[in-house]
Amino acid sequence: MKFNIFTILTICISAVFIPFQFAIGESNASDSSPNLETNIKKTEKTGNKTGEESGSSGVTEKNFYPGEWEDEDITNLFPEFDSIENLGSDSSLENLKESKKHYNNSIQIIKKANDEINQNRVKWSKIEYPYAWKKSEEEKSQNQKSAAILRKARMNAVSDLVLAIKKLDKVKNPGVIKSEDYLNTKSSIYIQFIKIQYRLNNLSVIIPLLEEYLELKSENRTKAEPFKLLSAAYKQQESFAKNNHNIEHAIMYRELKNKNLRRFAELKYGKESDEYAKIMKKIQLDEARDPMK
Repeated sequence: MKFNIFTILTICISAVFIPFQFAIGESNASDSSPNLETNIKKTEKTGNKTGEESGSSGVTEKNFYPGEWEDEDITNLFPEFDSIENLGSDSSLENLKESKKHYNNSIQIIKKANDEINQNRVKWSKIEYPYAWKKSEEEKSQNQKSAAILRKARMNAVSDLVLAIKKLDKVKNPGVIKSEDYLNTKSSIYIQFIKIQYRLNNLSVIIPLLEEYLELKSENRTKAEPFKLLSAAYKQQESFAKNNHNIEHAIMYRELKNKNLRRFAELKYGKESDEYAKIMKKIQLDEARDPMK
């Protein structure tokens, strides 16, 4: 059974006014007004004493509450629309600001860890050991402690960087996304995240991030280091392919490894340098060998 908008409104109004009229009829049996229209006409003729005395309709602004569309229940019915709010520049700029905050936290975490390690080394260096083996043992112990401190710091820093990336994902305003501030922030976050993942030996994780970093802006493609890291990551993937006896993938990753190594050598040393020539010779030998060896 279909209802048009007028039918729905009639049902809603009847649901409110019929019980209301019935209640009035019970509480005021002496009222002989034949219907609501007659009562309205009487009110118009006689007026409301309070209203006449005050020179107004009797309804003050304090008692009037304008209707508002904002409603959590209605809003939550369409969660897919939540991202629309991020199209505004204010919302995007706020998310960019929060992203920077998480990025700065990650930098501070690593810095504090390095400061702690350096302080421990200074204290340890002042200690005199009667035996060389004792000093060697203590040095080994200090290195293990330093590695543990750094590993914990890196994991905590990664957590902040993940939050920074999530905040950036909420930036939807086209103008903000194209801004240098946004591109520089995203590039910096990726650099920090990639370096930490590399030190944690998670090379497969950094490949898509490095490729995206290089596409963010042309300036990023003038840096030598990302090509070196990308080459190292592809070298690891090549090794995995060999171990799995996948010749097709081994060849593909070798090509990608050498392609990025060439670009690194070119940017780092220049095509006319001796270093570049040596690297090119190694690449030629690598490409000539059996891909599974």
